[in-house]
Amino acid sequence: MSLIARGQDWIARHLGLETATRAKVLEAMLQPRSGAGVGYWLQLMMAAALATLGLALDSTAVVIGAMLIAPLMKPIVELAMGLATGSSPLVFRSGLRSVVSIIAVVAASTAISWLLPFHEITRELAARTAPSLIDLFVAAACALAGAYAAMFSSSDMASTAAGTSIGISLVPPLCTAGYALSIGEWRMAGGAALLFTANITGIITVAGVVFLLVGFGQVDVASEDESDSDIHGVAYRLGRRVSRASKRLGVVSRLVLPLLLLAAIFVPLRRAVGEMTRRSEIRRELEGLLTTTKARVAQSSIEMGIDGVAVRVVIIGDSRAAQQLDKQLREALVRFGEAEPRLSVWAVPDAKSLGALATRINELPPPVVAEPIRDLAHHTPAELVELAQRVWPKRGTGSLVSAWMEAGSPLRVQVVHLGAPLGESGTELLQHALAPDEEILVVEATLDVVDAAAADGVDWLARALRTVELARPVRGISLCIVVVAPPAPPTTSKPRKPPVVEDPNTTAVRETIERTFQDVPNVTITRGDRWNLTPVLGACAPAPVPEAQGSASGGGAGSASKGSASTP
Repeated sequence: MSLIARGQDWIARHLGLETATRAKVLEAMLQPRSGAGVGYWLQLMMAAALATLGLALDSTAVVIGAMLIAPLMKPIVELAMGLATGSSPLVFRSGLRSVVSIIAVVAASTAISWLLPFHEITRELAARTAPSLIDLFVAAACALAGAYAAMFSSSDMASTAAGTSIGISLVPPLCTAGYALSIGEWRMAGGAALLFTANITGIITVAGVVFLLVGFGQVDVASEDESDSDIHGVAYRLGRRVSRASKRLGVVSRLVLPLLLLAAIFVPLRRAVGEMTRRSEIRRELEGLLTTTKARVAQSSIEMGIDGVAVRVVIIGDSRAAQQLDKQLREALVRFGEAEPRLSVWAVPDAKSLGALATRINELPPPVVAEPIRDLAHHTPAELVELAQRVWPKRGTGSLVSAWMEAGSPLRVQVVHLGAPLGESGTELLQHALAPDEEILVVEATLDVVDAAAADGVDWLARALRTVELARPVRGISLCIVVVAPPAPPTTSKPRKPPVVEDPNTTAVRETIERTFQDVPNVTITRGDRWNLTPVLGACAPAPVPEAQGSASGGGAGSASKGSASTP
């Protein structure tokens, strides 16, 4: 036995791994239990759904639950074992499963995110878009625990495997990438993909090294590969063919994948570390200026976000001192490459005036991702509408037309909008987007199109009047109403066919609508072949002028009146 092999056996014994157990561990990876495939894909899809929803709702608990369910680390650790031992069937099968799993999670997350009515970039999402070399080190540390848990099948390793699942983030970055793809945020998707690549690189590299150190390279791979003849699958068969040509994968071919992954992440992660160093220097420089300045600094905050540096300072003094400090801070930020620094320096004459400024300390040019206003009850109706407009879904429903608050416990926010209802899940997401730290209840009312055939006038009238009643207090809404036109009069004095007699209900509904809204502003009534009420923002589209009548007034089909009913 060589010196290297004796050293590997010594390490394995001190870790509690018997030399005979190594072949059993490899055999278990090559021969999974029956039905494990179905359970794997079911768990993976559940984890993808939970992670996507947890990221969208900014719920750390839900994201952690998805990490615990996700089985994605298993095929990646098996890939590391295959590369360490040179087992072609294990490399091909686990590699294919890993690739298909990645594609499936991203596709599922993209589909789920696209169906959500709101697309706010939460803190959980933002935390997975800016990786660095430190994340690679975290992945390496978790890979040690993952490899250790993979070598033992006892129940004592359950807590180690669970802790590793939480520590190493695999499914959440993929779901972040899918979420970003659904809203067209390519930079965010790239950052999440880089984080996942860093994590998988750490797992494969470190776990492979661990498996080599404890002597898994001594296992007779050829005999293990031949012992699992009942396993089927394209990837496995391809690996068996490679295995017949050579007992083990060559050293070069086993190093290609880890080296490619390291090359893909090294430059961007190194750049990210440089950015972290630069921001640390900025913070140290600004804190030094605030400490040595002659101005009396009462409050200060320095925030390093994805959109740059934001500095807020309040001093006790006059405007001249504030301008001088603003100039010093701005020059320091420009020296560090912040071309357009977000800087706010406020001056108050004395400590008593400081309290009055507390509500204005956060006034800065709005960032790209604005944080929802926390104290919702202190906003005017106009501010509430503006806030709701910022988080309103861009698809799936119509435009928001009004919003107001109603006192109570919890606080009720009434929203009125065009189009289809948001539904229970939509209103829940709207509640979270408006006030993530407050208990509020969103109640929606919809101004949707009310349409019916000519024979259903009575039923249409009841539904249309409910929509009219809801739309009356809302400014800027026009009601475009189409009523069924009466039958055309005979063109000759002696018609060949008997005249068409209109249903009395149709006549009554038309006369009710035209009489009720004769002098009502923002109501346009036209005649057609069916009943229709369409609420719109702004004015109704002009009705087409019948060719036979030209510009003459009359009551035929297609005539219209603005603010008054057409005369039969």
